[in-house]
Amino acid sequence: MPGAIPDRHPNLPCRKILSARNRLIHGYDFVNTDGRLTYDRPVTAKLQFVYMLPKGFLVGLNYTYQQGRPWARAVPLSEELVNRSSQILAETIDGSRRVGNWNLLDVRVEKDFALSERVHFALLADALNLFNDDSYDGIGTRLGTAEEGFGVPTAFVYPRRLMLGAKLRF
Repeated sequence: MPGAIPDRHPNLPCRKILSARNRLIHGYDFVNTDGRLTYDRPVTAKLQFVYMLPKGFLVGLNYTYQQGRPWARAVPLSEELVNRSSQILAETIDGSRRVGNWNLLDVRVEKDFALSERVHFALLADALNLFNDDSYDGIGTRLGTAEEGFGVPTAFVYPRRLMLGAKLRF
């Protein structure tokens, strides 16, 4: 094993430290045995690009792709069993149920004007969600016993929009 200390020096203090470290590492053998983490997004990509054009124009791009986070059906527990309102998973979070994927592109165009040596004024325009992606990041309810709202998409990404602004630096 790489980094192992030879057995001919079994009483070295560092040998005992490494042994304790190995026990800690192997103590995590059962992490995530119930399935994926609640907010696990296996595929996430972000790309940012900024470029200064001639005549003081600045263009910025921000692209984000995220695979939807997984969710699973849950069932409520009786308050008599746990002495409070609670729920447990009725199925493994294996990624078969996911909220929508995000595919977003935001663009900024900015023009800077020098009013004096120390004072600058800028006009800017932000075009957000240019692909007009209508994905969602939430669901109505995960409770499998619910009559309404089970797995219904909620918390939608805002639609395409344009924001205009100004900055004054002094």
